[in-house]
Amino acid sequence: MTKASSAENIVFGAGFFVKPSKGKDETDIAKSIEGGQIGLDLDKKTRLVTLLNNALSGVKNHIVFSPVSGNSSENRTRSQLLNFCTESKTRAEIAKTFAVRLATVMDERAKEVLFLELLEKMGVKFRVIFLTLERTETINAQQVNGRMNLNFGPGFPEDYFKATIYEGDPQEKNSFLKGSVADFQSSQRNKIASDYWVFDFLESENEMTNATATSMVTQAIKQIYEKADSKDKEQILTSLDILKSSGGKQFTPQQIIDEFLPESQKERAKKKLNLTEEQQKTQFKLDVVELNRQFQTKTLVIDNEIYIRGPNEVFDKRIKEERTDVGVKVTITGKSFTYRFGLGRRKKNDQ
Repeated sequence: MTKASSAENIVFGAGFFVKPSKGKDETDIAKSIEGGQIGLDLDKKTRLVTLLNNALSGVKNHIVFSPVSGNSSENRTRSQLLNFCTESKTRAEIAKTFAVRLATVMDERAKEVLFLELLEKMGVKFRVIFLTLERTETINAQQVNGRMNLNFGPGFPEDYFKATIYEGDPQEKNSFLKGSVADFQSSQRNKIASDYWVFDFLESENEMTNATATSMVTQAIKQIYEKADSKDKEQILTSLDILKSSGGKQFTPQQIIDEFLPESQKERAKKKLNLTEEQQKTQFKLDVVELNRQFQTKTLVIDNEIYIRGPNEVFDKRIKEERTDVGVKVTITGKSFTYRFGLGRRKKNDQ
């Protein structure tokens, strides 16, 4: 999916303002949802192409449809995507169906979004793009003659969105079985898309490529590290050092949890990963570059005898170095200090 989007290829667009409506009746949502088919003049297409190409360049992982009765080709979302491409008379209706479904999986913690559904035709191939942006004052909309008239004002966020892209020839049996995701809105920016978007709305699973699996495992470890006690943090950092020196060895997510994480953190890690049983047992080659990029650590060695280490962002805030006439002065700032002696420990608070 490297071919850039172009204005002349856009043959359909729809936009809906979607409010978080988890638990509400779909019929009621369908009656009240604001939006519809977009009037696509050249200026609109040009603005939309910028979004589409940002989405294409921001793809970081891929998803596959969750199988129904063991067959991913029977997935409801995939069937609707194929109809979206081939049934021009019902595109607006299908677009509304997608918008209503998105509303039903967004809980009250989410913000209202502008949900765009765009279709490009490139020869016999189609490209479908689902894209959400937070609703702001820079987005103006009016219903004109049954269509959504969108206007994007100054300051419109062209690089802060969530997007999924599907591409293929709908006449081919194995087309539209997987999609590409760019998520600039999740807390794990540019890495793994929000669960509700992939699992609930698109009825899909993350494809377990080496980079994606490494990213998912690393993010889970990073999240449990942040809330672990000092003893578990020390073990996690040691395990990361071992993994980083593994030279791209093959692992399964379950194996990393079982062999490298403290006993008290294993269940938390499983919940953070949120993988199917099959995915937990899927082997992947650890991407050491990706692991280093996502969880960077730093070690300070003093006179080759004392070692201090921690995640980069914390390390740089807490430890300052200053060169003096007699050597290097190191200042460590913190609320508490823990001394370890063999298997025991003694804790001293400075407050």
